Amino acid sequence: MESLQKQRIESPLITCVTRKVDSLSFDGGMIPKEGVNKSDVECNVRNAITSAFSDENGVRFRQLNLVIELLPGDEGHYYRSEISVSGIYRAPADLDDDAFDREALSTGMQDLYSYARGIIENVAAGGVWGSLYLPQIGFTI
Repeated sequence: MESLQKQRIESPLITCVTRKVDSLSFDGGMIPKEGVNKSDVECNVRNAITSAFSDENGVRFRQLNLVIELLPGDEGHYYRSEISVSGIYRAPADLDDDAFDREALSTGMQDLYSYARGIIENVAAGGVWGSLYLPQIGFTI
C-alpha cells in the first residue's frame, strides 16, 4: 500500500484549464399515462483528443472532446439526449508526449465524463420519467 501511495504522489497528473458544453439536446418523452416513472437508457460514449498544441512558453496542451448519447430502451417511456463537452488540459513539464496522451485519454476523459454526466442528470431531475442516473465508468489506457 505504501508503494502505491508513493507512486501516486510521484505521478505527474494533467491539469484541467477549462471545460465547456459544445452542444446539448434533451427529449423527455411523453407524459406517463399510468404514473410509471422509469427511464431505461443505453449510453454510448465517444471520446477523442482533438488537438495538441503548445503556447509561446512551450507549455503543452491537449484539447479533448467527449460525447454521451442516451438511447431509449422503450420508445414510449424514455429520455433521449446527446451532450458534447470539451476541455483543455495542461501537462507538467516532466511528462513526455506519450504519457500526456495516456493521461488525457484516462484522467482527462474521466473528468469530462463526470462533468457531462452531472449536466445530464441535472437536466433530467424532476423530469416526467423520474431521475436519471448514468453509470460510473472508468477510462484506462
